[in-house]
Amino acid sequence: MNSKLLILFFALILFFGCAELINEIPSNKVNNEEIPKDVFIVSRAVDGDTLELMGGEKVRLLGINTPEKNEFYYTEAKQKLIDLTEGKQIELIYGKEKTDMYGRTLAFVLVDGMNVNLMLVRLGLATTYMLDGLQFKEELLNEEKFAREKENGLWKKSESSLTECIELKELNAKEEFVEFINDCNYLIDLNALSVKDAGRNKYVFNAVELDFNESVTLYSGKGIDLNNSFYWNSTNIWNNDSDYLFVRDENGMLVLFYEY
Repeated sequence: MNSKLLILFFALILFFGCAELINEIPSNKVNNEEIPKDVFIVSRAVDGDTLELMGGEKVRLLGINTPEKNEFYYTEAKQKLIDLTEGKQIELIYGKEKTDMYGRTLAFVLVDGMNVNLMLVRLGLATTYMLDGLQFKEELLNEEKFAREKENGLWKKSESSLTECIELKELNAKEEFVEFINDCNYLIDLNALSVKDAGRNKYVFNAVELDFNESVTLYSGKGIDLNNSFYWNSTNIWNNDSDYLFVRDENGMLVLFYEY
């Protein structure tokens, strides 16, 4: 074999060998770096606990609940989610159920390894919600404990005298009512005082005055407000197994908190 044929022979071997090697490179690699399976780019924050991804997919952050529009700390929670995620690459960690009844993806959101769900709870911009079976349940509860102790965000205590006066007499989840009593030896006004569960259910009192040792009962169902008995005009507010009770003043500060 002359020298020209020998050079051609080795050139063909080199060419087909390289082609075979290229075909064996995994499709999930770019520049020999692994790409996580569930990585997305955030288009915008819809509110404090919901994202929209590039392409339109909605993601509801698992294990947390943030204030609704026109509620205190709504703006702060949404802005923090914007700061942490908008325009950034995120990774999603799913729960047992991947979507909710609205078709939104349910997930924990990670940015550069940071769990955004946990951060929002730690800052007091979100409270824990529907934790059963979640991967980060203990971490969420620990962050919430931290936020409560530091009185961060939603856990900031009211400076109103109502914090010393309003006492929870009973919360009956089975019969669906909650009863409060005035423990101060003077008349108090419950106007604009709000009552809320761990979810989205919220009731706001109008002008209601309570004298010392006088009580007021709030029923979940329908009825006519009369003689310190008031009605939420809803159903199944309180979960039978576990729930939160938040009572807040007109400025959204915490007057009373109870969990079971």
